[in-house]
Amino acid sequence: MYFSCFAGDVETQIIGAAGLPCPEGLKDIQKLDPYVKVELRSGETEKRETRRKKNVGANVIWNETLAFHRVSDNLAFVRYHPNNGGLK
Repeated sequence: MYFSCFAGDVETQIIGAAGLPCPEGLKDIQKLDPYVKVELRSGETEKRETRRKKNVGANVIWNETLAFHRVSDNLAFVRYHPNNGGLK
């Protein structure tokens, strides 16, 4: 994913994921509670997370918008980290 942004508000939309891996030791893939962590790094690091989707399995739709506020015009890095929710 690529986007350019300037000082001010930045939004990113998290649509969904398909085929998330089942963690080792989890017997029922429908027990996954996936979410996404997003980091915006530009001087300071801002972090946001989507809501956890309970018991949805390997395919999930979030359709969430996460907002950040940048105070600098410097280069920014965005990191998306999908998380499968781990073991129960």
